[in-house]
Amino acid sequence: MRLIRIIGILLAVIWLATCHLASSVSAKTIGGPEIISGYVLDSITRQPVPGVLVRASLIGKTATDQQGHFSLPVPKRPAAWPYALYVSTLAYQGRTLVTHDIARNVTLLVSRRKLAFQFKADSCLSAAAAQKVNPYATPTLAEDWPGNLYAVFVANNIHTARTIRTITLRTAEVGPYMSDPTFPLRLRIFAVDSLTRQPAGDLLTESVVQCISRKIHSTTIDLNQYGIPAPRQGFYVAFETLMQGDHFYPCPDDMPNYHPRGPVLRAPCALADSRSWQYAYPVRQWQPTPPEENCWPLYERMFEVEVTP
Repeated sequence: MRLIRIIGILLAVIWLATCHLASSVSAKTIGGPEIISGYVLDSITRQPVPGVLVRASLIGKTATDQQGHFSLPVPKRPAAWPYALYVSTLAYQGRTLVTHDIARNVTLLVSRRKLAFQFKADSCLSAAAAQKVNPYATPTLAEDWPGNLYAVFVANNIHTARTIRTITLRTAEVGPYMSDPTFPLRLRIFAVDSLTRQPAGDLLTESVVQCISRKIHSTTIDLNQYGIPAPRQGFYVAFETLMQGDHFYPCPDDMPNYHPRGPVLRAPCALADSRSWQYAYPVRQWQPTPPEENCWPLYERMFEVEVTP
């Protein structure tokens, strides 16, 4: 009996030591940051591409410096390797898989898009403004984390009280940058904070989901039933990204060939007057859109807001 007890104690000690060693090894393996770093180069010229957003699956994003160099901290998660690293801007696109052994010496080659974003002048935006479009900016509206928000300021040049009737989305130019042919987005309308000028309280308190499709040139959302006031100081139209392929968010019926009868409000024509904000992972607070993600006027031209006559 005594021998059995001694053997039992020895086994228990061995088991505890093994568990301690395993937990120690696990902590060293999983804890602590690592770095994925390297350069983004043009696939033809092999020249560095500065100011582009580099994104890694399940990790986050960072921008390249003037030498095309980037550095992205990641947690030590051996099971997650390799990571997908990609760039998708108005002018460039490219991706690669990063394994642990090359994580600090990555070369990401990007090629120019065959159908890069082309600025088209109209009655609002002059041809001279085309030179202010940033071809290295990354459209993130339809390629971002669920729950992220992208808000565009809409000016109100009407001096009488009006309510919002419809919002029309011109999606033809956004389509080439979408990863999914039909992408569900929740429409949000925000007031303007009088101090910070950032998006403030919700003006649209109902859940209105709209699907952006590559096949549809434009789509109109009927908001007349909600009685949303159009503030005289302007407001923000925003979209919240939802989970791709989630059938819990059905696409509502569209209003084909709709012609507005009331005045139409848009984002300001000049880049200096435009304002866009993001509420994005991992910060989760409103921040001005950074230069590498400011795709003006791609999203600004997308919204047309009709108010009551």
